Amino acid sequence: MVKNQWLSWNPPKWKIRVFIDASLPQKFVDEINGYNAFKLVGRSGSEEDLEVYRQAKRLKGLLLTSDMDFWNDRIFPLFQSPGVIIIRGNNLEDVDYCFGWFLANFGIIDAIRKIPAYPAGMKFKISREGIVIKTLDYDSKVNIVYLEY
Repeated sequence: MVKNQWLSWNPPKWKIRVFIDASLPQKFVDEINGYNAFKLVGRSGSEEDLEVYRQAKRLKGLLLTSDMDFWNDRIFPLFQSPGVIIIRGNNLEDVDYCFGWFLANFGIIDAIRKIPAYPAGMKFKISREGIVIKTLDYDSKVNIVYLEY
């Protein structure tokens, strides 16, 4: 076996399933739908947040939203998270910038392709200031990491 062989492993180029909350602009949804790395499995309408969370989990979709309510682990338990990315921005330009930076620098597409369940049990909050990552450690305690740009 070659040392660090897994580093060169090229996983299948399957599309990453995403469920997009109504809080994000339709133009952003159109952009995601046109990007070949993602498969849009659902888009919320007027459903309550709990139903949106359930649908994303049921459809095995990474939940994209700008709604900070999803950061609350009492209402939306981290251990049940389908993977949540909260994109903070004042307009479409901010949303595009933050999500684009996140994709380019965090490597989440490759991570999910290598380990499909990677984002489960995780929440990401991304903005022009940086990224906040919330996960559970081995003792089921919440671990929060702040990464500033």
